[in-house]
Amino acid sequence: MNRTVITIGLIVILAAAGGMVWFFLKPTSPIPTTPPAGSGLPDIGGRGSGLGSGGSTNNGNTPPTTGTRTTAVSVRQIIDKPILAPTISADGKSLYYIRRENGHIMTSGLDGANEQSITNLTILATFDGQWSPKKTKLSLWYAENGVAKTLLQETATGTASRFLPPGTTSVAWSPDGANIAYFVTQGTKTNLAISDANNKNARTIYTTPIPDFTIQWLTKKIVLLISRPSGLAPSLVLQINIDSKQVSTVFSGIPGIVLVPTPDGSGFLYSRSTANGTPDTIAVYSLKDASITSLNEITVTDKCIFSPDGKKLYCGIPSGSILPPSPDSWYRGDTSFTDAIVAIDLSTHQETTLAASPTIDVDVTSPFMSSDEKYLFFIDRKTSTLWRLDL
Repeated sequence: MNRTVITIGLIVILAAAGGMVWFFLKPTSPIPTTPPAGSGLPDIGGRGSGLGSGGSTNNGNTPPTTGTRTTAVSVRQIIDKPILAPTISADGKSLYYIRRENGHIMTSGLDGANEQSITNLTILATFDGQWSPKKTKLSLWYAENGVAKTLLQETATGTASRFLPPGTTSVAWSPDGANIAYFVTQGTKTNLAISDANNKNARTIYTTPIPDFTIQWLTKKIVLLISRPSGLAPSLVLQINIDSKQVSTVFSGIPGIVLVPTPDGSGFLYSRSTANGTPDTIAVYSLKDASITSLNEITVTDKCIFSPDGKKLYCGIPSGSILPPSPDSWYRGDTSFTDAIVAIDLSTHQETTLAASPTIDVDVTSPFMSSDEKYLFFIDRKTSTLWRLDL
C-alpha cells in the first residue's frame, strides 16, 4: 500500500479516536449551559494543567522575554443577566447578544444601557450562536427534545428564515457574510456544505468519516477544519480551498489544539497540549510559510482576541493550575479560573497586565473588541454575564 495512503489513514483514525475521547468525556446533560461560542455543538474541551503564565515545552520559535508591566484600566460588568453570543454592531455603536433564558436577541449601548429587544421570538434551551460579519443574520443553536437544532435568523425582521439540515454539527460564516459553511452528518459520513447566506444553492465540497470537525472560514477561498480538542488525543487541522477543493494538512498529532484566526486570515493563534495532556504555551502560525512563533503565556485561545490591526493580543490568563489533561476539564465545566487580562505586543513581545485579582474575579471567554480598540468585551464564564474593559 502506498505510504501516503497509510499516513492519511492513520491521521483519520487518530482524529476519530480524539472524537471518541471527547464523546466519553463530555457532560452527561444533552445540552450544557455554557458551550464555547462558535463551536456549533455542546462543550468541546477546555483548559488544563498549569494554565497561566510560565514556561513549558515549546514547539516553535520562542520569543525573547522582554518582561511584563502593569497598567490600571477600568473593567466592569455591564450586562448582569446571563447571555450568549455577544458582538458589536456593524456600525460599532451598539452591542448585540442573546438572552439565555428565552433566546431573545437584544441590543444595548456600548455601556450596557438602553437595552431593547431586536426580536421577541422565544426559543428555550438556546445554547450558542454565530453572527454573520454584516450582523444582519444569526445562526442560532437550541435544543428540542434533547436534539440540537440550528436556524438562520434575520435580525431585521426577527423571523427564523431557514433551518439548517438535521445533523448539522458546526457552522461558520464567510468573511464577507455572503456565504455559510456547515458540517452535516449523514450516516457514517459528514459532509461539508457551502451555501449562500440564506442556505440556498448548497453544494458539498468535502466528505469525511470524522464526525467532530469544527469550521473556521479564514479568507474568501480558505476554510480550516479543526478536530474537537482533547489533551488525550492528537488534533487534526486541515486547510481546504473551496474553489479547487484541494485539501492539505496544517497540523496533525499535537493534542488539544484550539485556534483563533488572525484578522486578515493569514494565520491563527493556537493553544496546545503536550503528549501527556499538560498545557503548553500559545503560539502564532503563519499559513504563508508555515512558521510558528511561540509566546510566553499559557492559556486557551478561546480566552484571546487579536486587536483589529492584528498587532496585539488580548488574553485572559488563568492564575491557577489544574491537573491534565488539557483542555478537557474547562470545557466540561469541571473547573473555572480567575484570569488576569493581559495585552501582548506581537512585535516586541511586551506583556502588559491590564486587570487581575483581587480587582476582578472573572473566567474570560468570548472576547471581542471595538474597531477603534477602545473597549475589550468578554463573558465571565462563571456567571455568563458581559464585562467591558476600557483601554
